[in-house]
Amino acid sequence: MRPQATPMTGARRLRGLAAAAAIVAAVALMTAGGCTTRSTYPPAPPPAPRPETSPPQTQPGQPRPYKALGQWYQPLPDAKGFRQQGIASWYGPDFHGKRSSSGETYDMHDMTAAHKTLPLGTKVRVTNLKSGESVDVEINDRGPHVKGRVVDLSKAAARELGMTGAGLVKVQVEVIEAANDA
Repeated sequence: MRPQATPMTGARRLRGLAAAAAIVAAVALMTAGGCTTRSTYPPAPPPAPRPETSPPQTQPGQPRPYKALGQWYQPLPDAKGFRQQGIASWYGPDFHGKRSSSGETYDMHDMTAAHKTLPLGTKVRVTNLKSGESVDVEINDRGPHVKGRVVDLSKAAARELGMTGAGLVKVQVEVIEAANDA
């Protein structure tokens, strides 16, 4: 036989509810008070640099700065002794027949290249650091405006370096004739 349950009185019921509320409050205080494991997050990245709205100041006689993809670039006034290593890419059919920064029509079959800051008309030797092959090209355009790339070669120059399949290759760019020497 089962014992019979006695009905709860009002006072007894209130004590039970108060005890339950006290337990909930204690758990909430322990959680908020740091008794649980803390998660750490990496610091927030710094805000992205705001694009400059006006060009950088230049001295009289220096080449004019230009803006590409929201960033200002200051072409070098003199290329003598310039040497740089980095990644080369190439550009071809999408730009073939269009006007280059020098004002001439881009021909992907000519030995030309684009550089962000070398004076237009500068002749450079681009050497594939893996194969040792090199080509001499004239800078007639601006670019590449892709992070980490230092020169954009015409399709003909890229073919000579053996990079048309890979698309990218580590190179050395070295001035062989400054534009103002020509």
